[in-house]
Amino acid sequence: MVHSYNGGTKWSKWMSIFLLDSRLLFYPPKFTIRNPIVSRIKKAFGNQGEIAIVVFHISKMDELKEMAGEQAYYSFFHDLKKEFEIAIKKYIYRTNIMGVQDFNQDSIVLYVRSPLCTPGTDQLDNIIGNIHQSVQESDIYRYSPIELTIGRGYMYCDRTYINIETTVNRAFVLAHSMARNEVEPDYNDMIHQLTGIIHDKSIRLMSQAILEVETGKVKAWEMLSRGPSGTKLENPLTLFAVAKQTGRLFTLEMIVLEKVFQHIQMTDIEGDIYINFTPITMGERNFPGHVEMLLKKYEIDPSVVVFEITERDSIEGVHLLRSNVSYLRSLGIRIAIDDTGAGYASLHIIGEVLPDIIKIDRTVIQNIHSNRVKESMLKGLLLIAKETGSLVVAEGIENEDEAMVMVRNKVDLAQGYFYGRPQFLELSLATI
Repeated sequence: MVHSYNGGTKWSKWMSIFLLDSRLLFYPPKFTIRNPIVSRIKKAFGNQGEIAIVVFHISKMDELKEMAGEQAYYSFFHDLKKEFEIAIKKYIYRTNIMGVQDFNQDSIVLYVRSPLCTPGTDQLDNIIGNIHQSVQESDIYRYSPIELTIGRGYMYCDRTYINIETTVNRAFVLAHSMARNEVEPDYNDMIHQLTGIIHDKSIRLMSQAILEVETGKVKAWEMLSRGPSGTKLENPLTLFAVAKQTGRLFTLEMIVLEKVFQHIQMTDIEGDIYINFTPITMGERNFPGHVEMLLKKYEIDPSVVVFEITERDSIEGVHLLRSNVSYLRSLGIRIAIDDTGAGYASLHIIGEVLPDIIKIDRTVIQNIHSNRVKESMLKGLLLIAKETGSLVVAEGIENEDEAMVMVRNKVDLAQGYFYGRPQFLELSLATI
């Protein structure tokens, strides 16, 4: 059944109710002057709190409106919101509720703060499930004139964003997509795992030696990152792809940088340190400032640091990349172009950045001893490196035959399984 609409209670009036006593605070779907939810979240962040945005999406509400009429539709959603209110108050302490908001008259948005929500735990997921079940068992839901379904999703706000509205909006978009089943369940799991990884900084580091071809001496180490062992995000390609898709690439890459600097500070590692960054992160306005802050915090000599720009990603539209690179160089950091020969416009990015180091991709090196065209490509890249004053690192050397081609062509540096596989760092940084 559909409850009759109370004509004396206008929908617009209900949308603007702000009750703090016995009833929950239902905010309107849009704010025109000041967003009190954002203000509350900003305050919670200031107190080192964690915030989760939960979305319950009710499907087929448009069909209900068309079938039952506008007044019955508004009355139904009014009563359904009451059921959500009852369930939310039953399972969540009032002090942990930042606010409740209806969105587009088919979704309920709940803003929850710690200590209830801790990334990486099942507590919030269980509570959301209880609220979901409670509403589905209510009379207003069970006796709806059409068969409705309620989807649910949630996402933690990334507290590293300077703009609170940005982090709230990103979290809402992802939670809403989950509730509408617009992303695959496995992807949902990976998003939640990524939230826990960022919260706990549970990145593992590996290192691979970079040797001088002429002498065979170790001259540098490339730092590589992995997600938690046994998870879907252990593979770095998946880990950073999900971070990029969810707008948390900068945050993740800065965690990796800090962990590398922690390792340098706490060990006697010798040689230069190579660290990978995407053009997106290196083009961020706040990137140079974060780097400079971490250099000072861990007392790192910038002259041993090399930032590798992963050349597989386009630099188109990354407007601040060149100016950021110039500033990093003024600090003493050197710049390398990674994966040269494998991705977007290698020569273009080399011409734009004029790198200190050019790293030649494995696709050029593989079986180069039996492929004259590939050796010619190597010679061409060496000539370009000479013109730009860049050192050359050959990546992915897997056998002696490939190594001898590097010697014959007087390549500066090389790395690959032939010289040594990546090894996990003995020092566990997750607990620092």
